[in-house]
Amino acid sequence: MGSKDKEQLKKLMDKIKELEAKGDKTEEYKQLLTLLANTFVAYLKAEDSTDDKDAEALRILLKKLADSGIIITPPPTPTPGPGPGPGPEPEPEPGYEGEDIYGVKKIYPSKQGGAFIGADKFSEEEFTRNYASGKPSENSYECEYKDSNKIENIEVTYYTQINGFKSSPDTMSIKLLGNKHSDGSKDKWLIHQIMTDGSPKENFQIEDPHPKNTDNHQKTLFEIGESIIGKVIGVKAITYIQDGKRHAETWIDFPTRFEDPANNWRKYIDIGDVVKDCKKGFLNCTNGGALLRIDGTKKGSLPTTKFMSIREIDISGGGQEPSPGPGPTPTPPEPTTPSGDLLYDSNTMGNWKNGNARIVTGIDPDCPPVFTNGKGLELHASGNPVMKIDGQGIATLEADPGHGRAYVDAINNGCIAEYDLRFNDTIIENHTCQLRSRHQEGEPPEHRQGGDSFKIDLKTVGLKLEKYHNEHIAGPEKPHGRSIAIGQWVHVKLTDKPDYQKGEIYESIELDGVKVIENTFTNLPPYLMKKSDYDERSYFWLRINNVKKGSVSFRNVKLTAL
Repeated sequence: MGSKDKEQLKKLMDKIKELEAKGDKTEEYKQLLTLLANTFVAYLKAEDSTDDKDAEALRILLKKLADSGIIITPPPTPTPGPGPGPGPEPEPEPGYEGEDIYGVKKIYPSKQGGAFIGADKFSEEEFTRNYASGKPSENSYECEYKDSNKIENIEVTYYTQINGFKSSPDTMSIKLLGNKHSDGSKDKWLIHQIMTDGSPKENFQIEDPHPKNTDNHQKTLFEIGESIIGKVIGVKAITYIQDGKRHAETWIDFPTRFEDPANNWRKYIDIGDVVKDCKKGFLNCTNGGALLRIDGTKKGSLPTTKFMSIREIDISGGGQEPSPGPGPTPTPPEPTTPSGDLLYDSNTMGNWKNGNARIVTGIDPDCPPVFTNGKGLELHASGNPVMKIDGQGIATLEADPGHGRAYVDAINNGCIAEYDLRFNDTIIENHTCQLRSRHQEGEPPEHRQGGDSFKIDLKTVGLKLEKYHNEHIAGPEKPHGRSIAIGQWVHVKLTDKPDYQKGEIYESIELDGVKVIENTFTNLPPYLMKKSDYDERSYFWLRINNVKKGSVSFRNVKLTAL
């Protein structure tokens, strides 16, 4: 156990002692005890500890948890094996009732005393794949666990990010129920597939035996709708036998991240009877291994894969229902634009769709310098914000706790702004867009007008004006009454209309074509109606407000003059 791990354990124990001294044994106390026990169990397994003091400390800790109604499985006492055989029995699983040891939600509960194979048992390999069909050889990546134990009911999890890939799309495959993925093995595999371009074209095959694959592609329950290259995706491949039928399911957590995964799992495909509904389907497994395969990776740029596991599951109570909301993701129409000059287009002027995937931490190198009306982009504010632009039209603004902000250098003095918005997790408190902003201009304060503000979150919308930094004119805020789910694109239309003759500003927000809020601000300070300032120098910004690391995504951002 490293020094950082020991320091973390000490902090946990100190906090637990503090709560015990107060007599506080609420939910936080139970969660801390559970975390400490799981960390301790993992340590004992890693160290193969037989120290009596360790055993006694763990016994006391487990007793406290049991008194609180929480049961943690301790590491088994080693016993001599029976000699050569099919392989060692997998260990029982430590972890929470609803999550595995990596904090990843379970779709199906673990079988009592069932097998659990963690990430440390998997091996990764990069090599050149040669095809008997004559297809050109290419670099390939595999992350595999081989097991000759036959486990019929399993839930296999991988989180991965493809860091370098060929120009054409292909599949990311998770293969189940075999052991040796080589010619002559006679192993049979279920192959759960995800297309790298996010299309539903290919999603399931049967391999019986290797290397004879049969397409059995299904109608997916939703569409990913965007490339997964350079992005973290969680995939669960699940199969089990129930009522004499082999079921197969694929679940996806996307968009997500490695740090504190979103756990927004959605069922992608569901096959009720592999034998009846598929060509070359089979009922019983040949072995209990799992393999993640990605062909077309760039040599020396391995995918990053984490949290992989195989769990033996209990299907008697059924699994979770799919998360509500997103459903199929249709290809969005291009935003409708009013008659007037096009002030900004993220796909063309912002180069979000130029094929160059990039991560912007300061100024976007694919655009002219900012604050010259050159349509450039720059990151500012707290939370160490970054903008991940995939080169296919989608930009994801991510930040640590704070107010991460992306400035876009496009003069706007009365416009309609339209874009597609997606909340990627529940961490985000809200998203704001500020039009007619001069936030970065110099003193005096009346010379750096903050802008016209539009706020959107999962439940509410709001309008206000910012006179200058942190000095606001309050406006209305109300529930928007729309169903917005994590991972769902929603079309946003903002109207920002200053009337310099009347000295007032009209604002409104529409979500998916429905106007949800509007307001006219009157009796405004003269500097907010100084037209020449905004015509000479103004910009807009996109912001997130969050208490933990989180992100939102944007696409098809357009500003058109009124």
